[in-house]
Amino acid sequence: MARDDTERAERGDVPRRRGPAEGDPAHAPARRRRPARDVPRAAARRRRSGAAPVSGRRTRVPHAWHFGVGEALARSFSFFGRHLPVLCLYAFVIFLPLALYHLYVASEVWNHPKTGYSGRFPFWADFQVRTGWIGRLLEFGLPFVLQATVTLGVFQYLRGGGRVQYGRSFGRGMARLLPVLGVALLVVFLAFALGLVTTLLLVVVLSVVGGGLGALVLLLLALLAVMGVIACVFFVAVQAVVVEDVGPTKAMARSAWLTRGARWKIFGIWFGIFLFSLIVQLVIVRGADDVPSSFAAARTIVLVRVAVAAVSAAFSAVFAAVVYHDLRTAKEGVDIEELIRVFE
Repeated sequence: MARDDTERAERGDVPRRRGPAEGDPAHAPARRRRPARDVPRAAARRRRSGAAPVSGRRTRVPHAWHFGVGEALARSFSFFGRHLPVLCLYAFVIFLPLALYHLYVASEVWNHPKTGYSGRFPFWADFQVRTGWIGRLLEFGLPFVLQATVTLGVFQYLRGGGRVQYGRSFGRGMARLLPVLGVALLVVFLAFALGLVTTLLLVVVLSVVGGGLGALVLLLLALLAVMGVIACVFFVAVQAVVVEDVGPTKAMARSAWLTRGARWKIFGIWFGIFLFSLIVQLVIVRGADDVPSSFAAARTIVLVRVAVAAVSAAFSAVFAAVVYHDLRTAKEGVDIEELIRVFE
């Protein structure tokens, strides 16, 4: 039968029959799927090391996350209390340039013909003016360097049961010194720019509506709010530089994403540390005379002020490392072993 149909099809009597797999959707061959694209080796290495899949890019959190600021603060106090001597040594070494510069400025003010022994002008007011932009850069920048040097030590402590390698932690932080300084300069620039814009806007508004002491208080609160916002948004940028091995801008973008949803909690702790350091330094200065009795007394007060700032910065550095660990764990599911593996 099949042979007769074939012969008639060859003569042109009937159309040639097609096979069952030809033209029948039920028997059509399955479309060949494209193979999945392989993950680049660099991204795979970063995922195994605990770093972000794409640094600086926002990734969606696939689950509800929680950041406990109380737990982070308790662990920070625990590490700070157990390792206080080493942390103070770290802080004093990092803040040594600031101490030497302040001693130099104090010597210049003391030996100036219009200050010091003559007593015509307040010693500490002239001291603050003469520190200038160099002193401000040191005061703002050195805490960032301190954060970089304690990050690995805090991670080793959070792992539990392991020895904290202070030298290795210090070396790892100093190895990333240039990107850390880049973060510090960018943050200081943003703070200065936003503070300047805020000041100009308030001056324009107050010049129209008028104001006295209340206007000054409003200006100070606005500047404090600007500083607080910048500090909270970029609170863990240094840790991103050290752990994820990225540049300053990507580290700041990572910090902005990690701290989203937890900035009010971070702001509360940051404001407490800032207020404590400010009050202690004001008490030290107010407790001294406007014109110290001797240069030795002025030098002692200068060193005590630097020491208070260094200790406050050390605790803030510990807290920032704990916050970075907790945010990475809550948002990205990275545990402490993966974070420490980056340094190996």
